[in-house]
Amino acid sequence: MFHAFYCPPVPEKFHLQLRLYPILRSLISWEFQHTAFVPVQKVRDDREELSKMVQELLIINLVMSALSYAVYFAAIYYVPRFRQDKELFLIIGLTIFFNAIGMEWLYKALEQYTYITVRSIIFKFIAIVAMFLMVHEQSDYVIYGGISILASSASNIFNFFHIHRYINIKPVGHYNF
Repeated sequence: MFHAFYCPPVPEKFHLQLRLYPILRSLISWEFQHTAFVPVQKVRDDREELSKMVQELLIINLVMSALSYAVYFAAIYYVPRFRQDKELFLIIGLTIFFNAIGMEWLYKALEQYTYITVRSIIFKFIAIVAMFLMVHEQSDYVIYGGISILASSASNIFNFFHIHRYINIKPVGHYNF
């Protein structure tokens, strides 16, 4: 006999956060994924130049993320509706940092598409299993938010620790901003 799984509907407050996140992400990104791709691809075969360029781009991305966090935290503090769900907003806000350190643009420029695909499928599968095991009621929306962050950000964390295969981690210095 077929047994259907039930996944409860996501509360409106989570949908609000999902609508606001792309706005903040675009504030950080400023087409970062696309603008970083071409220059990185040009130096991909020179480990020293690649290391320097990736470090420069990472620093720029972290600065933009810090500015976005200032706006994000101000919104949580000053907007009453956001303050009500501060816990959820703080959990979802972790995505800004994880996207900055994830350097997905580097892996795309290096054409590591198999790595990107396999890694993404594994973490999304883990997230789906976690959803079925941990989300049972609408009141579990914070858990749902955390699992959603796991699905999207675990790949970025993995990227960060995997990066030493392609660049030197030690700061190069003499950056050209």
